[in-house]
Amino acid sequence: MAPETPLVLLSCEFEGLKFSCSSDAGQALRIHLENECRLYQLQAAIFREALLSLLPLSTGAENKDSSSNGVTRKKASHVPLMSRETEPSYEERRAKLETAKLRA
Repeated sequence: MAPETPLVLLSCEFEGLKFSCSSDAGQALRIHLENECRLYQLQAAIFREALLSLLPLSTGAENKDSSSNGVTRKKASHVPLMSRETEPSYEERRAKLETAKLRA
């Protein structure tokens, strides 16, 4: 069997049988489908950003890559974890506070 992912069922007909739904059920279905659509659009945006972050870095300031569909990508500016700035420790804050009290 073929995978079902690319297939879209547009309509189904049965001889002598007609399906109908109430306006409330139709409205509930519309809301549900709109919510699902928003969710898939959000997921697609997240995956797109993940894919763009995997593109090779450009040699210039910015480079359009054919695989990114014309979207420009910022140059990554990775800072190693141990090189990042940190907040002062509790002891450093207390020492600074004590120094400020002594000067006052």
